[in-house]
Amino acid sequence: RVMRSNGHESVTWQNGSRIELLASGEDSGHGRTIDLGIKDELFADKDHRRDQALIPAMATRPFGQMFTASTAGTPDSIAWNQKVEQGRAAVESGKRSGLAYFEWSAYPDDDPGDPATWWRCMPALGRTIGLAVVEQAYSTMELGEFRRAFLNLPTLTAEQVISQAAWDRVCDPLVEATAACFGLDVNPERSAGCVGAAGQGPIVEVVDYRPGTAWIVDRCKELDAKYAAPFVLDSTGPAAGFGDELEREGLTVVRLGARDVANASGRFFDRVLDGSLRVRRDTDLDRAVQGASRRSSGDSWAWGRKLSNADISPLMAVTVALHQVDVDGSGLPVFAY
Repeated sequence: RVMRSNGHESVTWQNGSRIELLASGEDSGHGRTIDLGIKDELFADKDHRRDQALIPAMATRPFGQMFTASTAGTPDSIAWNQKVEQGRAAVESGKRSGLAYFEWSAYPDDDPGDPATWWRCMPALGRTIGLAVVEQAYSTMELGEFRRAFLNLPTLTAEQVISQAAWDRVCDPLVEATAACFGLDVNPERSAGCVGAAGQGPIVEVVDYRPGTAWIVDRCKELDAKYAAPFVLDSTGPAAGFGDELEREGLTVVRLGARDVANASGRFFDRVLDGSLRVRRDTDLDRAVQGASRRSSGDSWAWGRKLSNADISPLMAVTVALHQVDVDGSGLPVFAY
């Protein structure tokens, strides 16, 4: 028997077996007895309501099984991200019972436009999905969403402030910044800090990004001894306290006010979009750009540390450094870190 009425869709066989569709409401599935639960595209769930409905409904079934399938998600994909962490941990620990985990995904550094990448990480390619379909998707979709939907790579935000396509256009693993100035920033939790550089071109890059803050002063002293370039920081941000300490060590410090930081954020954004900036490719900076959000600052906006889904201290460091280069137009010979 086939039931098609809204909310009661099901197929029932003569032996009593039954397939039903469950909605994603908080009370869906409660009061049922289920042998097999299938959760599809779990990345869309922002809580664990489907598990809360299905697991109790299977508690009395000795051979009950749960299948969960999804492409990668975003930080809001709470339920799915937990499943991925549990699955990978089970594989790494050699767990042999209770859980089976299968993953097909590209590596983060793979070329998203290379068909060889597609063939390696898409088991449906050539079976239920044709190559022309993937080619069309790559040419028309926003790159971050293509990577999520087709390459099974998570994105840090549903919509990036700087699109992945625009960011990829300005990034190059071979360029090097000039010693015009350094930018310094620390995340709000003070669990990590970053020193960035900017110079003629303009070109920016991450010099050093590490956990904690105890290393920052000594690293800045090393860079100052070699390159004698000023250090720029946000005077209203968590790195502000390092200004006096660096000056006591004889380093030149440039402090940016709130308006300067807003101008710097907007200028960085503009330079990426118009392609007038070059960026040395760096995974920590990539992650910061992917997770960055904006906060209002008067009639403008600035990068929002607390609103972002990633540590954006690498982005802040190169942003304030670029601002100083734009202001004074200085530049020194290219150097390597």
